Amino acid sequence: MDVTLYEAGTSRSARCRWTLLEAGMPFNSVTRANLSKSDEVKALHPLGKLPVAVMVGRACWRN
Repeated sequence: MDVTLYEAGTSRSARCRWTLLEAGMPFNSVTRANLSKSDEVKALHPLGKLPVAVMVGRACWRN
């Protein structure tokens, strides 16, 4: 299963990363400055918040 984790340098992103690592799930990480303000993230999360995980073509986030 392909997982892409869009993350920032926050504890919430670290929790998602840790969960994926503990589950042994391979994933790709996308991290860069001003990522949450990008159109790429806003297309995945209506409020442009991070972290967002994309699995099987569907975005998963917490409000």
